[in-house]
Amino acid sequence: MANTKPACGVGSASTATTFSDLWGLILLLISLGSGVVTVITKFAETIAFLTQSFSLIGITAPVAVWLGAVAAYVTVMIVIIVFFYKNCVEAPRGLDTCSAGVIEDVFPSFDDWSEWVFPFAASHPRIDVVVKCDYWDLAANGGATVVCNDDTERSPIISAIFHSSEVCAAGGGAIAGAAIAGIGGIIAAVAIGAAIGCSASGPFYLLCLLVVLIIAAVVVAVAALIGALIGGMIGKAAAGSDDPITDGAGLTIGDYVTTPGNLIIMGNLDNARAYWFVTEGGHTVHGRSTGSAPFSHLDPDTNLTVDAC
Repeated sequence: MANTKPACGVGSASTATTFSDLWGLILLLISLGSGVVTVITKFAETIAFLTQSFSLIGITAPVAVWLGAVAAYVTVMIVIIVFFYKNCVEAPRGLDTCSAGVIEDVFPSFDDWSEWVFPFAASHPRIDVVVKCDYWDLAANGGATVVCNDDTERSPIISAIFHSSEVCAAGGGAIAGAAIAGIGGIIAAVAIGAAIGCSASGPFYLLCLLVVLIIAAVVVAVAALIGALIGGMIGKAAAGSDDPITDGAGLTIGDYVTTPGNLIIMGNLDNARAYWFVTEGGHTVHGRSTGSAPFSHLDPDTNLTVDAC
């Protein structure tokens, strides 16, 4: 393999992997919601339709309130399902390869409060590895961004992500929980809208209707997210932990490690190369470094002369 150190920084690769367009999708949904509000306020025909009463399961409310509640439900479900798809279903193909080095940093699943509140957005366990110079060509392969460490040599890093059944079970549970709780949220939201009521005439009718619509949407979104939280935690608990960082002895900073797997260009890592995923049960630990972070490639080059690749 080539031992010429690649330049650190942004490469020329285009994203072909998970989460790169997720927030763009969320912003698109918000924009569509804004467009709906514009339609409501600008077109008399649409307003006439949306202000009509609609009854279902004994609850009568303006069509706009029903649509607002349903739109909020659909939006939340789309976001949760997209997270699950990107995290657990999508399988971008990369290089079937292997590299080795010393672990610079570790990122367990559910290590941040946001992943407990929004379990569908939990990340799979990840380690950042300062790789031996034998594997520098992999870090820059395909024009990928080369992530470099803060050591004096600016040593290249390749991240390795481990598939977690716990993360996927939490995502699946969140979908089920949000679907069930969201339906209850729709009923509650429309009932609240009907209870508030808006006079069918007068200059403030549309403003009142808009306020009720927003309240209905918020009620549904909150209900669905609470359901996602409960369902996600149930799924997480049922699956049990399989995090190689926190389970047992666990992978820790300073471990020498070999990681075989599917090496892709990851959009949410600034188009850097990373393993998505490390081959299940395929990584090998070769002991520990006596040094400390930030590590240089000179450490594994010298002390990990034989790896498992």
